Amino acid sequence: ANIDQVKSLLNKNTVMVVGSAPSFPHGVIDPITELGEILKDYPQTGLHVDACLGGFILPWLQQLGYLTKKYDFEVSRVTSISADLHKYGFAPKGNSVILWRNTEYRRFQYFSYCDWSGGMYCSPALQGSRAGGPMAGAWAVLVHMGKKGFHETAEHYYKAFTTVLEGIRSIEELQVVGNPDACTIAYQSSTLDIYKVADAMDKRGWVVNKLQNPRCLQLQVGSRRNFDAEGYVEALRESAAEVKNNPDAFQGGLAGVYGI
Repeated sequence: ANIDQVKSLLNKNTVMVVGSAPSFPHGVIDPITELGEILKDYPQTGLHVDACLGGFILPWLQQLGYLTKKYDFEVSRVTSISADLHKYGFAPKGNSVILWRNTEYRRFQYFSYCDWSGGMYCSPALQGSRAGGPMAGAWAVLVHMGKKGFHETAEHYYKAFTTVLEGIRSIEELQVVGNPDACTIAYQSSTLDIYKVADAMDKRGWVVNKLQNPRCLQLQVGSRRNFDAEGYVEALRESAAEVKNNPDAFQGGLAGVYGI
């Protein structure tokens, strides 16, 4: 987030400011502390942290000493945080949580209608009926993993993340986009058609995400024990060299489409 730009857009009608922890495209945690500072003069404005991607990995990285950025309720102006359990929480899809700083904020989440012919209708969320299966699955996974399991997973993840990040930075033809904090790493090239590099990676059995604005490729570093971080970097090094030496062998492939 550009703090000066955000500050210039604030006024008495601003309902909420949102920061990411981290952003999906580039893995960068927004300056949540700084966003909180500029909101001190706007008590009516909420500060929401979208931690849907990082909500179940960042706390463990903090506890292990790998992350020092503040992004949660430790920042006094943060009013709410969202987190997805189906990412680094390993739960079935369909599970997300929203945390509120206090019950005063939370009460606005509830909906009730007392005059319906079918009886009083009350719902704790925007979504009415919800399936219990995914929630039970999430509970079972969290109990099974426990703190010990999540700490071990975070250690494995962090080693893979730093291996890939340092490896990409060692490849002359590639540049990391921004300064990733966690979860995802995006990289571009000032000399190669980066989408052709994606095609070359595909030949080597690696499927990479294609992004735009800027054109770049991206990897979300997960926590699978069989993820070969060194193998990914080596394949990327070979792919960049192949595109550099024989660019006409590739057509550049499809543009970036989220989720594909």
